[in-house]
Amino acid sequence: MIALKTIGDLNRLRQILTAFVEGGFAYYIKKLKLNHCLSLSCRIKCFFKGVSSCPEEDLPKKFRLIVEKLGPTFIKIGQILSVRPDFIPVEYTEELKKLQDQVPSFEYSEAKKIIEEELKKPISKIFKTFEKKPIAAASLAQVHKAVLKNGKIVALKVQRPNIKEIIEKDLRIISFLAGLLEKYVPESRNFRPSAAAEEFANYTLKELDFNIEGKNADRFRYNFNGEKGIKVPKIYWDFTTSKVLTMEFIEGVKMGDHEGMKRIKVNHKILAKNCYRACSESVFIHGFFHADPHPGNVWVLKNNIVCYLDFGIVGVMTKDIKRKMLLFLKSMLDKEVDSSLRHLLDIAEIGEVSDVEAFKKEATEIIISLHIDSTKKQTFAKTFYKIISNAAKFNIIFPSNMILLAKSMVTGETMCKMTHPDYDLIESSKPVIRRIFDEEFGSKKILQSYQENWPELLEIIQKLPNFLITLMKKLEEGKFNIHIEDKKGNKTFSVNNI
Repeated sequence: MIALKTIGDLNRLRQILTAFVEGGFAYYIKKLKLNHCLSLSCRIKCFFKGVSSCPEEDLPKKFRLIVEKLGPTFIKIGQILSVRPDFIPVEYTEELKKLQDQVPSFEYSEAKKIIEEELKKPISKIFKTFEKKPIAAASLAQVHKAVLKNGKIVALKVQRPNIKEIIEKDLRIISFLAGLLEKYVPESRNFRPSAAAEEFANYTLKELDFNIEGKNADRFRYNFNGEKGIKVPKIYWDFTTSKVLTMEFIEGVKMGDHEGMKRIKVNHKILAKNCYRACSESVFIHGFFHADPHPGNVWVLKNNIVCYLDFGIVGVMTKDIKRKMLLFLKSMLDKEVDSSLRHLLDIAEIGEVSDVEAFKKEATEIIISLHIDSTKKQTFAKTFYKIISNAAKFNIIFPSNMILLAKSMVTGETMCKMTHPDYDLIESSKPVIRRIFDEEFGSKKILQSYQENWPELLEIIQKLPNFLITLMKKLEEGKFNIHIEDKKGNKTFSVNNI
């Protein structure tokens, strides 16, 4: 548990605790034994609010309002929590999806100072024109439109003044509170508050380094290079630092803006296909996906082009997990429920207290409901998300990237529905999953793997005669030992002196 460092930390802690007491969470403040941190008037309120001051079903909404009141850090953390039902109850994640990242812009004079300090030149020496009024403002930064000296139109993302210090202070306090939550509220432990706080800190601090976001964008751009119907803006590295990100300016409309899409004459069927292709290929071909593809981050351009923006949060799929996910989805597609769950559990962290059988029972019901759903409201992505969202209550833990993947897939499907409500996601999923499965496990892949590993195979074949001779001698002398280990290195079987 991280300790608080300064008087400023304590003052901020008092402000946070007061907001939660006034919002109806006095019961938890008392359980965390933090009454002494409150003002006298707030302690009196806390005394009389020994239990929640509002019905339990209203608490998720109250929680969201508190998060909005506490400012940029909490809004950002709330947005991340909204896609992490393995860390907080589902009713809270659903409420946090309503969080609005609409905050006032900061003064042009401050933006100018940051840009000139970061780029080491006056604005007039860098840009032909620069719009003082931002075109967008969010919790961590705001965006200005400008024209470079070479005539290229760009969007500049400028970090808020002193935001890093503000966020680091809040993250220390969140980590401190998470440790107390685990210590004094046993029912919270299944949701691993300290692990959540550490993970959110990592995500948020990475978002504060625009160099990382720029590299993520470049990787996406490389992966989809030459792909018709999918675009990623170019990053201008000569004008990018950790606090200023300069990228190609995009002319388009937000996904879901039906009036805007009508104006640019979108073909909704083609756009939906491009959207679904972008989501699925980034995961199962590239293993590198946009983890926050909401309508504000995905735009529609002329000619039915899908354009990704804002690469602050991304997910990475290792080759092993990607293969297991393909096996899971293919088995689910073929209605092989037991096989699909076996492949899925191969990815999870299972401990002594994990209730695997109860998890399988519930997951089976979820998968069966997918196949008997005549309304076509269920999809593979929603089914996958629901299964792993419920895993925490059975003490089964999936890697954080899997949760991000599930949410990314669901959001991607939602955007497909935004542009084409009648788009059949189940039918569109089947050929995509089968095609990618064949590419990964088909005969061409086997031949490619054989060719790539031929030198090693040849070496093994050359050594095989000597190995067999040595083995036979040891068997004759009774000196042959066998032991088998599980994944954790524990010996599970042993035979000596055969």
